[in-house]
Amino acid sequence: MFIMLQLKNIYKSYTKDNKAVQVLNDFSLSVKTGEFIAVQGPSGCGKTTMLLTAGGLMQPEKGQVLIREKDFYAMNPDKRAVYRANHVGFVFQQYHLIPYLTVLENVLTLNLADSKKITREKGIELLEYLGLQDRINHVPGELSVGEKQRTALARALLNQPEILFADEITGNLDDDNTALVIHYLQEYKKKGGTILLVTHDSQTAGKADRIVYLK
Repeated sequence: MFIMLQLKNIYKSYTKDNKAVQVLNDFSLSVKTGEFIAVQGPSGCGKTTMLLTAGGLMQPEKGQVLIREKDFYAMNPDKRAVYRANHVGFVFQQYHLIPYLTVLENVLTLNLADSKKITREKGIELLEYLGLQDRINHVPGELSVGEKQRTALARALLNQPEILFADEITGNLDDDNTALVIHYLQEYKKKGGTILLVTHDSQTAGKADRIVYLK
């Protein structure tokens, strides 16, 4: 099986009160194509930092991030953004939906960076698949927490990414919405998608092929 993602000897620290706080210390991880990996660990251990680094959104101080053997951080920022738009999906813990855009417009914001320009019809089709057909013209302030999460998931899946990064994708959801989101993740995996997911939720982690624990 092909290696989709490799993190090689990653180091990342933050500065707090003029002192360096080491978050990732010689961290390495390989993710195979079609694999679903859940990452768990206590708060503050570096899970989100690892995910942002893996997704091309936070450059490490040392180490390499390879997606399909391409060095993410060897690309210039513009090329990296286009590559992410075409090959990577990202679901953030706080959704990052634009408050004055409708659900459909939020999903289609991918077109700002995507060279392929995805059609409005494709966005509507995906929202219908995620059960949001009655919310297409609503703004985020009119949505439930579960609907916001599914909107964020729709935006991440719109470009049919090769790999999906997700940060606490079920952390704020009730049991019914958690089950729905897990179902959509499993369907994405069945179609060949690769998932790297940070979660505190044992139900979500239990669906993964492998669990990685950070300390």
